Amino acid sequence: IVWDDLGVDLLMVDEAQNFKNLYLPEAREGGVPRFMGNAGEGSQRAWQLDFRAAAVRRQTGGTGVVLLSATPAKNSPLEFYNLLQMVDPTAFTGMGIRDPEQFIDRYLRVELRQVVDTKMDVVEKGAVVGFQNLHELRDTLHRYSEFKTAEDVGLKLPEPTVRVIEVEMNAAQEAKYADYVSQ
Repeated sequence: IVWDDLGVDLLMVDEAQNFKNLYLPEAREGGVPRFMGNAGEGSQRAWQLDFRAAAVRRQTGGTGVVLLSATPAKNSPLEFYNLLQMVDPTAFTGMGIRDPEQFIDRYLRVELRQVVDTKMDVVEKGAVVGFQNLHELRDTLHRYSEFKTAEDVGLKLPEPTVRVIEVEMNAAQEAKYADYVSQ
């Protein structure tokens, strides 16, 4: 059985955030910006879903893809771009945005900042520090998306229990901590 031969006219995916790594950020001045996920080729499962979504849109004349997620963009704003590409790859092209890098340039403020890397060293890297043209981004997202809270759909969430557990540090840990704070 070949997917294209099935004639699927509706593709509905729950937990769509598991397919959000279609396009990943590229390195620019200061490397790959912090707070945007990792660089790379994208996940195989995201690409597989993208191909299937394209087949459904081809079958239906551009419709038929529905994505459901409680956490559509948890790690990077670029995840919104990736998910909307599966629903409608022309969602941003009318605004002159033809690839993920143009999306980043249009909607994200990336500046060189001192950040702590994975080795706990302070380095200067590009970092997402805010948004721009947010009204335009919101308009596009709301054209294709519906956002509901747990309360909107009648879900009662449990009350969180916060417990603070303090652990005594030894002298070496205290010195290292003080050094990190001073940096």
